[in-house]
Amino acid sequence: MSESPTARVLDPEASPSLQVRERPDRRLRPLLVWTAVVGVAVAAIAVTALLRLGSTGTKSDWIPIYQDVLKTSFQALAIGALGGLARLIFDRRKTRDAVVAEERKAMDTAATKLRDLRYGYITTLVDVSHDIDTAKLIIRANRSVKSWTDMVNGRIVPARSRLGDMMHQLDNWTKAGLPVFDQTRSFTQELQGMDTYLKALLDEYAEKKQGLGELQLKAELAKATDLEARKQLLDRIWETMSGLPLLGDFVEHGPEYSNYHHNYLAALLEMRQSLVPRTPRRPPRAGSSAQGVVTPS
Repeated sequence: MSESPTARVLDPEASPSLQVRERPDRRLRPLLVWTAVVGVAVAAIAVTALLRLGSTGTKSDWIPIYQDVLKTSFQALAIGALGGLARLIFDRRKTRDAVVAEERKAMDTAATKLRDLRYGYITTLVDVSHDIDTAKLIIRANRSVKSWTDMVNGRIVPARSRLGDMMHQLDNWTKAGLPVFDQTRSFTQELQGMDTYLKALLDEYAEKKQGLGELQLKAELAKATDLEARKQLLDRIWETMSGLPLLGDFVEHGPEYSNYHHNYLAALLEMRQSLVPRTPRRPPRAGSSAQGVVTPS
């Protein structure tokens, strides 16, 4: 899959060298104009002095004056040319450094925002998994319809809601041509598999909870009159719950839950790989054998 345009623009590791287009500094233009004007004026004075010096007799009192003017003009031209050139080079370098610093700062800021966005989605996925695992442990430990209901309402439903919202946002970024992760499409199927499993788990709860809730109510009413009858009802409730295809598989870490968990780990791995800086591979040395060498992909 081709690299994400978003990552290519925002990830400084993807562009090890900055290609900076020089921006003309308008402040340099007046300096160049005035330098040229002064240079032309000094050159004109030097030429005039040289012509006068050539046409003047050897005994004229103006000869030392013309010679001083000529000497001073040449010195001014040399100093002005060198000074102007140095100033021009310095100003251009200063302008270029400012542009480089500005663009690097913009890239660093964008890379930080992208990294924070990625961390946020990864944290959401991990939190979803933790909530589902917590629900599994509490349902198994309490073995009651009440704990089942509490975990569905307090853990499983909110977890699926957060997962669905994350999937929707990632899909919107990808459709806009700016995927958040380098390989977003590669783990979309795993996220969808997680969502499908949670939906089936909730559908089973909606279908079976009513009948089991009535048994739970009878067990609570028998608490004050017949403890043995209550125990039998509670055992029957748990036997029915653990016998449900998905809930029983869920609390026992069965194949359906294992497949869900595999999807979670695969998606998490793909997402975390976007946080690892990409380093270019070094070509093998001449004469060396690549056999038996494993290079990370």
